[in-house]
Amino acid sequence: MKGIFRAIGVVVLTFLLAVSLTVCGGDGDNGEDEEKISVPKNFTVELSPDKRYLTLSWDGSPDADEYWVERKSEDDSDFNVICVVSHPDTECHDYEPTRNPQYRVYAWSSSGGKSEYSITVFVNTYESAKLYVYICPDFYNGCAGNYFNLNGNCRQIAGLELDSWYDTGFEIVPGKSYAIAHCTGCPGPCGSPISFETPEEAFFSYHYCPGVFFYCNTPCNPSEACPD
Repeated sequence: MKGIFRAIGVVVLTFLLAVSLTVCGGDGDNGEDEEKISVPKNFTVELSPDKRYLTLSWDGSPDADEYWVERKSEDDSDFNVICVVSHPDTECHDYEPTRNPQYRVYAWSSSGGKSEYSITVFVNTYESAKLYVYICPDFYNGCAGNYFNLNGNCRQIAGLELDSWYDTGFEIVPGKSYAIAHCTGCPGPCGSPISFETPEEAFFSYHYCPGVFFYCNTPCNPSEACPD
């Protein structure tokens, strides 16, 4: 009889194990593949012509309601959402450079939930940058001045070309307020200074064009393209 009971016990245990595996389905999906929303493809990050912001874009997922774009800088412990975009839009912008960030995007729908993440794109940023100002066509039309003064520091003007961006020779840092003026001498006399502030943490490019322009009588519109 003992042998009979042992044999029955093995059969019962085998039966219970088989039932358990069937109910669990391995991943709790009753053995069927869960239908997932499509992953956004061709995720890219491009620097704007003025080098002051990034454009993030991707190919849309036909079953998406929204796209969630995330960023993680080298100072962050995890990714943070910076854009939520409604389908069919497939683009967002980052105007706040952080230290060497990473970007990724996923799609979401009310019926399919969250997709897998896209590829992760890494961006190198800069801890300082060269300052460029725009020189209007009439810069020398009745006005004089051979220096630029930035926060009390002077640089002599050399190799200047009209209607273009000019490398002032100054190197600037993030998170600081500046004022630059056109001067006839060093440290003066100078014209009215133009103020600007740099991004809080970093620069997207080593060349920084804050939109500052100098003219004599007629203002101009600076070119959008900051020099490479």
